[in-house]
Amino acid sequence: MSMIIDQILTTLETHLTEKLQTDITPTDATYVDVVKIGRFQENPKRNNVHVAITHGDPENPEWVDRIAYGDQSSKVQFHVPSREIGGGEAWWRKGIVDFGVYYLNNVAEGTARQNAYELFGRIQANISNCTVSHLTDTYNEHAFMLFLAGSEIAPTGGGGKWIWRGKVHWQCLTFKE
Repeated sequence: MSMIIDQILTTLETHLTEKLQTDITPTDATYVDVVKIGRFQENPKRNNVHVAITHGDPENPEWVDRIAYGDQSSKVQFHVPSREIGGGEAWWRKGIVDFGVYYLNNVAEGTARQNAYELFGRIQANISNCTVSHLTDTYNEHAFMLFLAGSEIAPTGGGGKWIWRGKVHWQCLTFKE
């Protein structure tokens, strides 16, 4: 066993690998070449569609885990006691799925945009339907559910080299006894 955060990341990686690679024909332009935990540090010319799953957001130091009660940074609100007499506390464990779509030759701008948005939608849908409720860590923290908490996508590049980058923020409600 390991800490709940690593279990959530591993479950997301397994689920997204299935939905973005296994279930997609490798010749499909939205097939994801790399799904991994951690930052994407490979050559996008060889792996032109990638997904990287991280705890927190390396580009936003405000996107950190917090006690669930009264957390104004959370995009999903519940009235949950943050701590109970006798033990226990609810947490928002937070992370992102960062992605890139690099079409560096012979793809029309409109096609690149459509493919990027198809992947963007597929990532969001599959974060939402990823089950984590079976996870319990060594420290008796239980995961309940993943929630989408924000997303962004933007084009970069141009002149026949169409690059789309984006990220989807997620948060997972957990309870520690």
